[in-house]
Formats: sequence, structure tokens, C-alpha cells
Amino acid sequence: MTQLGSWALYAAFAAGSIAFLLSAAAGLRKAPALLEWARRGAAAASFFTTLSAAGLISAFIAGDYRWAYVYSHSDRDLSLFYKIGALWGGQEGSLLFWALLLGFFTVGAVIRHRRDPLDWFAPVLSTLLMILVFFLGLVLFVSNPFARIPGFVPPDGHGLNPLLQHPSMMIHPPSLYIGCVGMAVPYAMAVGALISGRLDDEWIRKSRFWALLAWIFLGAGNVIGGRWAYAELGWGGYWAWDPVENASLLPWLVGTAYLHSIMAQEQRGMLKIWNIVLAMTMFLLTILGAFITRSGVIQSVHAFARSNIGYFLLGFLVVFIIFSIVLLFVRLSKLRSDHQIENLLSREAFFLLTNVVLLLAAFAVLWGTVSPMITERLGGRSISVGPPYFNRMMTPLGLILLFMTGVGPFLPGQNTRLVDLLRGAALPVLAAGMSAMVAAVSGSSGWALTAQALCVFVLMTVLQSIFRGARDRRRGSRESAPVALLRLFAANRRRYGGRIVHFGVALVFLGFSGNAFKVEKDAFLLPGETTTLGSYTLTYLGMEKNSLGRVEQVGINLLLSRHGKDLAILFPQKNWYKKSEQQTSEVAIYSRLREDIYAVFAGSEGSKVSVRVFLNPLVSFFWIGSLVMGIGAVFAMTPFARRREESFPASQGKRGS
Repeated sequence: MTQLGSWALYAAFAAGSIAFLLSAAAGLRKAPALLEWARRGAAAASFFTTLSAAGLISAFIAGDYRWAYVYSHSDRDLSLFYKIGALWGGQEGSLLFWALLLGFFTVGAVIRHRRDPLDWFAPVLSTLLMILVFFLGLVLFVSNPFARIPGFVPPDGHGLNPLLQHPSMMIHPPSLYIGCVGMAVPYAMAVGALISGRLDDEWIRKSRFWALLAWIFLGAGNVIGGRWAYAELGWGGYWAWDPVENASLLPWLVGTAYLHSIMAQEQRGMLKIWNIVLAMTMFLLTILGAFITRSGVIQSVHAFARSNIGYFLLGFLVVFIIFSIVLLFVRLSKLRSDHQIENLLSREAFFLLTNVVLLLAAFAVLWGTVSPMITERLGGRSISVGPPYFNRMMTPLGLILLFMTGVGPFLPGQNTRLVDLLRGAALPVLAAGMSAMVAAVSGSSGWALTAQALCVFVLMTVLQSIFRGARDRRRGSRESAPVALLRLFAANRRRYGGRIVHFGVALVFLGFSGNAFKVEKDAFLLPGETTTLGSYTLTYLGMEKNSLGRVEQVGINLLLSRHGKDLAILFPQKNWYKKSEQQTSEVAIYSRLREDIYAVFAGSEGSKVSVRVFLNPLVSFFWIGSLVMGIGAVFAMTPFARRREESFPASQGKRGS
């Protein structure tokens, strides 16, 4: 089966290459028959890529250590759960997984847009196939997971990195990959619009489903990765501004701007150039992220080993940047907006300002991530850009975005008046002011106080918007309040899905604000001794050692109490993996809605142990808010997933040509 998977990789590359040539020819010659064969070729390429991935997984399950990749990332004792996850646990397998997902997205686009005009869809398909063939070529000729170990067959494998042996391994990387790969579809649709000259809002409507799907998975991957780091790495936080973390944040930020910006084109025919540029940028940033992760130019707990694959990714990125810029400039004169922004208080002006702030945030993250690499390559001097830079840059931009999230619902269109805006926002502003006074009395100040007041402002804005919508619906019907609310949401899923997302954003920022009150303490304890953290007391009860076969576990029991009441026994521990001779730290967390108590076993000397404990206020609101954002985004996407897509107007066939 594994050998079949190796051969299938060649078949996938051949099928993808032929399908690309057929789709390009179909677009040039306007030949529906060729496009149909290209669609079949895309399906064949996806099928053979799936067969190849299945072959590699079968080698992991069977423990076939003839293959270098299987030997390096598995062993006999590894559970089936992680043997499947080992597919994306290393450089070669993760690239195959990337190609696998590209094949799925390409086939998905073929099925969903099978009735769309040839002159638009042919370049869309050609672009997706070009990207697919490139990644298949990387897997086949540069980083092949089916390389054999020369000579004898090892009796056992080296084992999967212990840090990757966590349940999040089965969710976090696939979510990120789905999000990154999914960004290729809006990019291909933008290319199709530019080549075909169909530059109205139809391609935008068709791209929205794919952009939102990718945005959801990319955001979920970031949050799950943050939770994984919070529970596993033992430093008390969930986002360290690591270069690889930043690489996945960048396309998500630009994708957020895109999802806001396309509404201006759909409703008023505006921001056409912005939307083309954003669709292209969010995809190109995923390739930049792949380069950062895989080139070895940065040191990160998330990065793969140094390899020459970075040169190929960098070359691909440069070629596609040049291709995108040239294509954009060729069609620039056809991208005039149908209307102009006439009122700074209009929704369209709000979307444009949102774009600017999000892109400033993305640029700040990008510069902080790549400037050390550039400086080191040009001057030979190694510099480090750490969390203080990112926090200093992102805090004011984040507060501006939070404020705009609350203002947005009060901007119904072009004719918004300042007096109407102030009248509508009176209650949320009053609530924000009162919350600011309460927070100030409780000890908040500076940006944390501002953030908490703005969170209340946004929460009240969303609730007020929902209440008024349900009230207006009841006035025109005999529905009860619950029925009116449900039907309001069902009839306006996109609008109120967005409101739910904004509600989640406010909760996330509330979680961020807790970092201002974070407390950290190191303690050295003998059995029976205690340490305090805020109103909590931790008592060291003793050490516990366990042998779990392949893992030696050493942990300490800490009794957590508050105001004399026992709450829980915490068991922070260290695990020693015998085969790989690597150690991991497992933290103990006691979570309440208001705060987390976070304990790390730092080491021992004789009968005395070193413990590091954190008091993390409001962190639960980050996880809850992220979940609410995901629910809102899925809710907003559902009508677009179910309804039949509009087809392009026949009269648009010659536009821009």
C-alpha cells in the first residue's frame, strides 16, 4: 500500500499538470470540452494525492520503518491516534497534507461552480491547478516522504516529538492548513475576474463562502494552538508573538479586512481595487508563512528543520507577486468604483477605515516578524523583536478596532447624521462610562481600563441592535418575543451572524485586558509548606512518581485553597520520554470564569521543589469569546452554503475585455 502511495504521487503530479494545460487551453480557445476534461483531471489529481496520503498513513499504522519519514516520526509504542497525526508531524508529510487539501479545495470549487461561465472559471481552475502542481512537485522532487532508508530495515522508529503527542495535534495543524490552503480559492477567483474582465460584484459573492470558510478554520487553528501552548509549554500565556504564530495571524488579519471590504462592493460597487488586492494578499501571506516555517531562517518551537525548500517557496512567492501586480495593473482602469464615499459617517467609509487599521496591524506584525531575518541577512547582525514591540504596536490598533466594532451597527448607509449616531449610541456610551468608573475603583487603569469600557460599549451595542430588531419585527406581526427573535436571526443570518462575531470580539478583548493584572510568583517549598497568590493558598503535599512504560512521570501534589476552603488538588508534572530522551512539562490549571490559577513544576533539589504559579485574570473570556466568534461566523455562512449560487449575468461576458 505504501509503495502504491509512492507511485500515486507521480500520477497526481502528471494528472495535475495535464489538467492545468487543459484548463489553460480551454480558457484561451473558449472550449467547454477541454474545460470538462480539465475538471476530470483535477479530480484525478486529487484522487491520486489522497491515495498517496493513505499509503503514507498505512506505513505508520503498519510500522514500516523502511521509509525514512516513518522512522523519524513514529515508533512501535505510539498510539494509532498519533500515528495518523504523524502525517503532518514533519516537513515532508505536512507538505503532502497541504497538497491533499489543495486537491480537495480544487475539486470543491469544480463542483460548486460547475455551471459558471467558462471565461471566468477556466482561469480560476488554472490558477488552483498551478498551485497544486507546484506543491506536488515540492513533495515529489524536493521533500519526498517516501524516501527509503538505505541498507537494513530498523527494528523500531525514532518516535514522534513528545511536544506533538497532545490531543491538539489532531486539530490545530489541520485547522491551520485548511485555513491557509482555503485562501487560494479567493485568490484564484480574483485572478479569474481580472483575466475574464468580469469585475463586477459576482466574483466577490462567490468568493465570500471560501474566504469565510478559510477565515473560520485559520482563526480556530490559532486559538487551538494558543490553548495548546497555554496547557503545554508552561510559560503562563497563550500567545508569545513567535514568528510562526505571527505567520498564521497575518492572513487572518487580512482575511478579516477582506470580509468587511467585500460588503462595500456588494452593496455599492465600491472598494473594487481594495478587494482584489486583499484577496491576493491574504493568499500570498500564506505562502510567506510557509517559507518562514520551513526555510529554517528563524528559530521557533513551531518551525521545521532547516532545508533548501525555503528557496523554492521564496521563488514561488516572488513569481506570484509579480504575476499578481502585472495582472492588476493591466485591469486597473476597469476597477473604478460605481460610487464615491461622500459621507465620512457612512458604512462604506467605515469599511475603508477598518481596512486601513487591519492592514496597519498586519504590517506591524509582518515587520516585527521579518525585520530580524532581513537585518541578519544584510548586515550579519542578529537582532530580536520580542513581545514588547508587538504589544506596543498592537494595543492602540486593537483598541481602535474594538471601538469601530461598536460604532458599525449605527451606520446604516450613506446618509448617517452625527446627531442620529449620538442618539443611537447613548445607552452603550452610558453603560461604558459606568463600567469604566467601576473598573477604576477596582484598580484598572490605562489601556486595560479603556479596553474594558470599550468591551462593554460593544456588548451593549450588539444587544441593543438585536433587541431593536426583534422589537421592530414584533410591531409588524403577532409573534411572541422568542419567536420574533428566532425568525429575525433566521431571516438575517449574515447580519446577525456578524453581530454574534462582534459580541465574541468584545469578550476576547476582555480576556486580553486581564493580562494587565497578571501575577507571577516563584516558590521553593518543603512538604507541608505553603505559598500565597492573591487570595489563594497552595500547600505542597508531596512528590509522586509513575512509570507508564515509555514515559517516566514525576509530579507534585499542590492543595489549592481560598479563604480556608479547599478547592482542588493540582498536579503539575514533568514527563521523560525514554526513547527520544526528551522532556515535556505538563501544567496544572484551575479555571474559574474570573481567573485561572496556573501551576508549573520547575524542578527539585532534595526534598525541596521549585514551583512557578500564575494568577491569570479574565483568561476564560478569551476562550469563550473565540468560541462565540466561531459560532457567529458559521451562522453567517450557512445561507451561502445552502443556497444555489447566482450565475453571472450574460451581459457581463464582454465587460472589461
